[in-house]
Amino acid sequence: MSAVVESPERHQRVHSRRRSHLATSLAIIFAFMLTLDGFGFWAQDSVLSSTRFADNSVRLLESTAVRSALADAITEKLVESGPSRLASFQTVLHPAIEQLLNTDVFRSIFRTAIVRAQDAILTEDGNAAAINLSAALSVLSGSLQVTNPDLADSIPSGTDDFFVNVSSTLRSAQPWKVARSSGEGTLRSLVVLIIMGTAIILLEVERRRGVLKLGIAIAVAGSALFALAVAAPIIAASFGSTPTIKQALHDGAGIFFESLVSIAIHLAAIGIIVCAFSIATRPDRPPLSPVEVWAFTRARASRWSPTSPAGHVVRALVIMTLGYILIVARDVVAPLLVFLGGAYVVYLGAIELLSIVGRSDHRSVRTIASEHAHAQVVRIRSHRILGASLALIVLVAGVGFAVRSGGRASADAQQRCNGYVELCDRHLDEVAFAASHNSMSARRDPGWLFAEHDQGIPAQLSFGIRALLVKTHYGVPSGLNVTGAPLVVTDQGAELATSTPEASALLTPEQQRQAAAIAASAKVDSSLRDVYLCHVNCELGATKFTDALRYVRQFLDAHPDEVIMLVVGNYVSDADTEKAFRDAKLFDRLWNVEPGAGWPTLRDMIDSRRNIVMFAEFGSAQPPWNSSAYGAFQDTPFTFRTPEELLTPGAPGYTGDAVVDGPVPATVANPTPTDPAAVSFVPPWDWTGVPSCAPNRGTPDSPLFQINHWVTPSGEAATAAQAKIINAYDVLMPRVRNCMTQRGRFPNLIGVNFYDKGDLLRVVNEVNGVDGTR
Repeated sequence: MSAVVESPERHQRVHSRRRSHLATSLAIIFAFMLTLDGFGFWAQDSVLSSTRFADNSVRLLESTAVRSALADAITEKLVESGPSRLASFQTVLHPAIEQLLNTDVFRSIFRTAIVRAQDAILTEDGNAAAINLSAALSVLSGSLQVTNPDLADSIPSGTDDFFVNVSSTLRSAQPWKVARSSGEGTLRSLVVLIIMGTAIILLEVERRRGVLKLGIAIAVAGSALFALAVAAPIIAASFGSTPTIKQALHDGAGIFFESLVSIAIHLAAIGIIVCAFSIATRPDRPPLSPVEVWAFTRARASRWSPTSPAGHVVRALVIMTLGYILIVARDVVAPLLVFLGGAYVVYLGAIELLSIVGRSDHRSVRTIASEHAHAQVVRIRSHRILGASLALIVLVAGVGFAVRSGGRASADAQQRCNGYVELCDRHLDEVAFAASHNSMSARRDPGWLFAEHDQGIPAQLSFGIRALLVKTHYGVPSGLNVTGAPLVVTDQGAELATSTPEASALLTPEQQRQAAAIAASAKVDSSLRDVYLCHVNCELGATKFTDALRYVRQFLDAHPDEVIMLVVGNYVSDADTEKAFRDAKLFDRLWNVEPGAGWPTLRDMIDSRRNIVMFAEFGSAQPPWNSSAYGAFQDTPFTFRTPEELLTPGAPGYTGDAVVDGPVPATVANPTPTDPAAVSFVPPWDWTGVPSCAPNRGTPDSPLFQINHWVTPSGEAATAAQAKIINAYDVLMPRVRNCMTQRGRFPNLIGVNFYDKGDLLRVVNEVNGVDGTR
């Protein structure tokens, strides 16, 4: 019995077929992955980017349906939360609100509210997702004063917490994790796609077939994205409960998915050019015609020939379902058919163009006797077509980039530095920064026993804080757990070797006792020492410094037009501070403060991507990236035991008799052998101005001015109730004005506890001379 021997030709055909099937399978996976990547790129650019998201959100107000639906929500909220008599004005109130929504003033307010709401959703430590439109109420009240003063008086324009709830359930999905990893995931996926595309081409014995499959996969991905972009508004509208809301959802989704349509079209165009290249390099192969495509589809479908009645029933149901979808989803099918028809016409034109580029004189080709010479002519022709194809792909990609960048160009022309166009060309010493004192000390962060804020650094940055007053200490994690976080013990030995320990007098006796008891009970391994943000004793609360810096980096990555100031009580070495910045990949973002060089503008710092400026409280010979704080700053006192000590002329409850004029003389001659003209600040007991504005740290020549505005009660912790009193506009603004007058300085840093209580941002915006809407 003889064995069957497979011929080499048959073996080669089987092997080629398997490779071809594998290339087809990879092409299908490639198309799926490219579709996901295209959608991810769109989401990163249009949803996760605060600038583009805010711009698209403002465009929603162009839709009449959106304005009507939003006016309904605002009216309902006002009637629900305002005085009872507002209900009788409801029919008048709604059209007034709808008219307000179509104004530039409201668009500016709405944009600011959207940015903050998005930050709340995408920031791990953010608030609930809500749009705060309180600033619009005063505008609405003012616009109604003439036409309907009774209604105007009924609108609660003094509130600062008029929220239209978005959905706190969004936060349960932890979208900040998606935002954090999307960029890295897209890059990894792009590398995988390049490898897969190369494999698709190389697996085919005839490389042109591999190129064709790759082009089809790219075009299919573009078509799928187009179908998704067309279907999204229809799907969104299906969730509406009323015709107005349905139309609003449809219009809104249409605006947001416009950019996905652009991505889909350009992606499909690139796929078509790749397909055209494959066909044009084969003179003997004419372009695929619609008849051939239909014949191919029918041939494939006829292979599914049921052999049983049940199989026929299943096939009939599938065909009927497809027909039903074509009828029901006609609003999606019709644009998709137009898209595919247009894509085919582009395909024919691309083949025609590429064929002309690579065309040779047919008579000369026929007269070539040498097979080698003929192959050389074909090779030259293919190279020409390849060059033209690449040029077309670059052109299509360039047009797509230009179209997408067009909207950004106008936005860049109106660059908002720290939220406002007006601040971009001001120098650092001409800008006021909202600051949080002991920024790391947050009630919602695990491990903090005596907090001076409700929320941590990520939420503070999202709120509008742009200066962080923090203190770095050496700490060692222990095996204990305090309020949900590992206890960190202060390594005072390491601090003694590098700096002067922070005065324990800043803590209350109870806090000192509790810190000492916790430290005594902990067993620590000094080899685990790291840098933490603490207030005197890390036993009472600690945040790893690198974690806080990563929060800052994440914020700046999402908001590149912001400038952040850090004032650090440095109880650790400069080397360890630098290491923390490098570990957080933030060191290259630090601005170098060069003596005598003058202060940069915010635009200078932003454009150079060095938009963090850091100051160290201690040490005079500091490196330029961590310059001496109280060489640059002069400040006010910072120890106030009661809210009354912060009251100044013009504030409610002030009982003194001071008359504010100025500047009040703040310096005295202090001649030295080397500099007879030297001056220093007057001692506190010789200051004749308002006590809370007296000179404190710094020198008379320090160019920046810091106003410290918080209460440190004797024997107890600071409270949010106290902060709400002293951070109120009627208290904070008079003190800022009075200190500006008596010190003769522009305030660059206004620091508070419980930053979100009161009117800190309103005061800072007024000092900066901006309108308060970002």
